[in-house]
Order: sequence, then structure tokens, then C-alpha cells
Amino acid sequence: MQVTFNVSNNLVDYYQDNLTEIYDRVKKLSNIVETVFIPDELDFPNLIVEPINATMLNRSVYLWTNRVIKHLQVVVDWLVGVYNDYNLVDVQTGENTSTIKLWQPESLVIDDDYINKIKEDFEAVNGLLDRLFEYAKPYVKG
Repeated sequence: MQVTFNVSNNLVDYYQDNLTEIYDRVKKLSNIVETVFIPDELDFPNLIVEPINATMLNRSVYLWTNRVIKHLQVVVDWLVGVYNDYNLVDVQTGENTSTIKLWQPESLVIDDDYINKIKEDFEAVNGLLDRLFEYAKPYVKG
């Protein structure tokens, strides 16, 4: 069944908006580590959403979505690694933060399942970023 609500109609915008917001949050979380723990700059992964010029959903958009989700996975893994390296972890358990495995589109079909899975990816990443911010909160001034 084909989905007919806004996300599929504006899928590229949906990806770009969510990725831009997530990368902005990653920059803020990275800056906390840099400010508090590291005199030198961190070696950031690229935090710019790959541009695409698409007027319709097609194979090019499908390939682009796979690339940007793979890149998001790299960014999330990198940030979790930085936080674990600097012992910014759950104070109650003292355990390192586990990374999350993001879903990769495997079909050109944009249906309810596709939309739900990509929403779950973005919600999972934002939830992880919320947790990391909580771990860093004691070190944030103001």
C-alpha cells in the first residue's frame, strides 16, 4: 500500500530537516567534550547533509537516502565513542553507552513500513542524543 501523507510527499525535505537538526545537536554535544576535556579540537566527521536535487522520488533519491543514513550511523558511532572515551556515561550504572543500529532502506517502495522505520531511526538517534546530553549536563555551565 502506498502512503499518502506528508512525509512521503516531501521525503527529501524530511530527511534533510531531521539530519540537519541531529547534526546541530551532535555539534553541541561535541563542543561540550571539547570545552571540558580536550584542549585540542576533536576530529569531527562531516556534519553537513549531502545535498540532492530531486523533484521526484526515484532511484537517485533511494541511493541518496542510503548514503545519508550510512553517514548518520558513522556520526552516531563516532559521538558515542567520544563520550565513552571520556567516561561521559550513565552515572548510576557506570556503563559505556551502546550505539544503535539504524535501519537502511532496502526498497524503492515508500510505504507505511518504510515511513515508520525511518521515523524510528530519527527518534532513536534523538533519544540517544538526549541521553548523552544528560551524561554531559554536570559539566555544562549555566
